Amino acid sequence: MNCAKCGGELRETAKFCPWCGEKVEPVPEESAEVSAAAAGIPENTTLNEASETEENVTEPETEILPENDEDTAVCDNENEPVTAAAEDEAPAEEETSSTAETEVTELAVEFKGSDDLYVVAEQPAASDIPEKNDTRPRERTVRFSFRYGTALIAAAFITIIGITAVFVVPEHIIPYVKYRKAEKFFADGDITAAEDIFSGLDGYRSSAEYITKCHYSAAAALMDNGDFEQAAKAFAALDGFADSDELASECLVHSAENYAAAGDFDSAISAYYMAGKPELAEDTAKARAEFLMESGDFFAAAEAAEKYSHEKALEYLYEGSRNAMQNGDLENAVKGFEKLGDNRDSEQLLKECNYMIYAGDYSENGANAANVRGLYDMGNYRDAAELFEKAAYEYGNELFDSGKYYEAYLMFMNVVPYENSGAMLYRCRYELGKSLESSDPHSAYSIFAMLGNYSDSAARKKSADKGGSGWYADGYTSENGFFTSIFSNSDTLLVSCTAGTDKPAGTVTLSVSLNCGDDFTVSADCENVRNSGFFSASISLASAPAGNAEVVVSVKDSGEVLRRFEITIG
Repeated sequence: MNCAKCGGELRETAKFCPWCGEKVEPVPEESAEVSAAAAGIPENTTLNEASETEENVTEPETEILPENDEDTAVCDNENEPVTAAAEDEAPAEEETSSTAETEVTELAVEFKGSDDLYVVAEQPAASDIPEKNDTRPRERTVRFSFRYGTALIAAAFITIIGITAVFVVPEHIIPYVKYRKAEKFFADGDITAAEDIFSGLDGYRSSAEYITKCHYSAAAALMDNGDFEQAAKAFAALDGFADSDELASECLVHSAENYAAAGDFDSAISAYYMAGKPELAEDTAKARAEFLMESGDFFAAAEAAEKYSHEKALEYLYEGSRNAMQNGDLENAVKGFEKLGDNRDSEQLLKECNYMIYAGDYSENGANAANVRGLYDMGNYRDAAELFEKAAYEYGNELFDSGKYYEAYLMFMNVVPYENSGAMLYRCRYELGKSLESSDPHSAYSIFAMLGNYSDSAARKKSADKGGSGWYADGYTSENGFFTSIFSNSDTLLVSCTAGTDKPAGTVTLSVSLNCGDDFTVSADCENVRNSGFFSASISLASAPAGNAEVVVSVKDSGEVLRRFEITIG
């Protein structure tokens, strides 16, 4: 017979179509009864017993029936009877008998291994077959054909492979493969390639430890190649992994030895200290200092000795300073004695060196700003005070002759009443006022007002009067009691003035400002200044830029400028 769904040829005993898996409908029970009787099977005889008597049964010739695509066959259960149904409700008796005989004969055939896997098991006795169709609901066991089941298994297998590819491969298989590959690189000595892979594994298994091992191996390679400085840094970066600290120290020692061999003892000493070998550093410094002393480089010997003994460094520095003084190298001698402070007779020797410098310069080159200031700083050492007055007076005259009246005025302020320095103060003021009549009439007015009746100062004051408040101010500068217009950033500028007025007035507030261009201005207020009153303001120059600067004295309330003068910050 044929499958009702696909038309494929079926065995009479098939329960499912082997081609498409369609279930075969059972044959009506009534036909099965007739078939059993027609086949001559005694009542209560099982199908197995009937098959045993197959040899005594002569197979009748049966008429070949035409195929019917809609015929179906099914076996619901291995122990249930086989039934068949045709479209015709009342088949002829001969056909029924013939069909029954054929079915019995079919059942009795011995099955081969190549036959359909789904076979009919042992059948119940014919007597047990109900006479009428059993309409009770039956439990149906679904069975699939071999081909259909294989397709389902394959589909499931492919699905599992897909899921594995999506989830398992990236999560486990790929990192595992890379990990093993990196291990092989590491074992083969290709540290760079191994580290590159381990670094990308994000802590997979022992990759982090392997990365540290790679760094260790790289550091060891640097050490083997003699690059001790870089190797020491690489080992130190391992934070104590294995024996990295010991190897870092060893590399630093080798590096220090190389520095010493090249004559770079300072670097060698530093490397020894970094290696935790202070005794080697001290030995190197000592050997270096002794070598420098023998070669006559006392100051370098003192620096080397400072790395292992401060007392030894002072000893070498003292010897070097005395040696420089004896050889006429007074500047280096002064630097050495200044560092020594009160060590031995260093202070006395320092004064002697300074005297030799400034007195010698004045004797050879005449008075100048440097030796005048130097002699002033020496105080009463030997004849420094007398030399200072002489040099300052001479230098003041030189400044006056060159038209630098304000600087000359300050220099004469330092030596009053030496010679005619007092008279020179008036001359300097008068000439300064005359030089400012056009360019700075306010300052000229102040200067002539302070001069009173000197020469024609009164007339010149009246000519310079621009209808101001009548207040005027003298002015000068000093630093540590020395009057000067030249300062350094370490100095403190002291502006001292005497103010007055030609008109009745009460007290005023005067402002003293230091202007160093557009970027730096410092002001100080002097309150309650009366007529013919003295006032002063101190201004630190620590933040002032170098160059020319201007000091301005003005009335704070009105902003009226009374006096301007220039200074130099160097």
